[in-house]
Amino acid sequence: MREESWSLAGDCVLRGTLYVPDEYATAMIALHGFTGNRHSLKSYCRVLCQDKLVLALDQRGHGESEGKVDIAAMARDIGRILDDMRERGASSVALLGHSMGGLVATIAAAEFPVSSLTVISAAVDPKAERDDRAKDRALLGKVLSQNTLGGIPRLNDLDVEGMMARFAHAPGALDYAQRVRCPYLSFHGTRDDIIPLWAAQRVYDAMGSGTKELVVLDGTHDLWVTHVSDILSRLTGG
Repeated sequence: MREESWSLAGDCVLRGTLYVPDEYATAMIALHGFTGNRHSLKSYCRVLCQDKLVLALDQRGHGESEGKVDIAAMARDIGRILDDMRERGASSVALLGHSMGGLVATIAAAEFPVSSLTVISAAVDPKAERDDRAKDRALLGKVLSQNTLGGIPRLNDLDVEGMMARFAHAPGALDYAQRVRCPYLSFHGTRDDIIPLWAAQRVYDAMGSGTKELVVLDGTHDLWVTHVSDILSRLTGG
C-alpha cells in the first residue's frame, strides 16, 4: 500500500490522501466530521485500503481544501469525486462518513450511484443540532485556537457567523433517506449527547435501502475513536 496526495479542481480545489493498494477493483471515500480533516479517519483508511482504493478527503472549508463549510455543496462534491474514482479504475465506490461526514454521505448516496453507505454517529439535521449559538461559538473558538490536526488545518472557513447561517439552512438526512437504495450500515452510541440515538433510529426507519442495519454500541459521539476495532471488524468481516 502507498499513500499519495490527491487534488481535484472545480468551483473550489479539493484535497486529500489516496490510500492505494497494489491491486483494487473498488473504492471508498472517507468523510470526516465537522472540524476534522483527512487525518481523522486514518486508522480506518489504512485497514480498509487492503483491497480497495480509499480516498480520505479534506471536505470543503476543512484542512487544505478550499471553499466554505456548506453541507449541500459538500454533497455535490461527491459527484465529481465519484467520477474521478471511476477514472482511476474503480468499478464501484462506497461511502464512509462520521458525524457531519455521515450526513454528507447520506445526501450523496441519495443523489449519486454508490455501492454502500456506512455512517458513524451521523448528523441528522444541522438546523436542530446547531441551535445553541453560544455553544457553537465556544466550540469554534476552541477549534480556531488549536486549528490543526496532523499538521493540517481543521477549518479554513473562519467566517463563524456565515458558517452558522449556512448550517441553519442545511438539508437534513430525513429529507433524503427514503431515496437511498444502496446497503446502509449505521453505528451509533447509546450515550451520544450530540446526535441522540432516537434521531439515528428515525433515519434508519426512513431509509429506503432494502438492506439496512443500525448497530447500537455502548458509547458517546466519539465511537469513531473508542470503538475502532468493533467498527472495523464489521466492515472487514473480521
